[in-house]
Amino acid sequence: MLVRVILLSLLVLFYNQAYAFFDYGEVDNQVSEIVPKEVKTFYDGLTTEDRAVLKKVLSKGSTYNNVSEVLNDLKNGSSSLYDKAVALVTDFRSTMSKLGSNSTKFIDETVLQIQRALGETFSIQKVKAEANVAVARYQALDDATKNELKEAFPVVATIINNIGGRIVGNHSQLK
Repeated sequence: MLVRVILLSLLVLFYNQAYAFFDYGEVDNQVSEIVPKEVKTFYDGLTTEDRAVLKKVLSKGSTYNNVSEVLNDLKNGSSSLYDKAVALVTDFRSTMSKLGSNSTKFIDETVLQIQRALGETFSIQKVKAEANVAVARYQALDDATKNELKEAFPVVATIINNIGGRIVGNHSQLK
């Protein structure tokens, strides 16, 4: 099982995988609205080589046992992508060490959801199903935990709030 520190790596990889579909018009408007501008900026800043390495790592996402394995694959493929990933992991570890137990539990459960969404093959339907579950869990959190998560991970909170707004506004789940 992946350790929770891989969450940020998985989130970045997941968002980049979802964003990659935008280039080919394969993602509908519902999904395009949940991907934050930071992801687009990050993805646009990658070289062609970095994108190829990222795609390779994504294709093996369910085979990694820990963050070191992910980082080693990144390092073997692209030193610049590796450096970015190390900075993200370091940042993430620092942030995680400051969170309370409810926030940590939410993140742990979200890691499992991301793993399911990435699974063997990337599927928009799986992503949407897992997003709906994550939003429901997030909306059930107390305000203090939501605020803690929002302060710690503003991009993730934005995504969840965007999805939640769509669900509440449409009185239905993402379809």
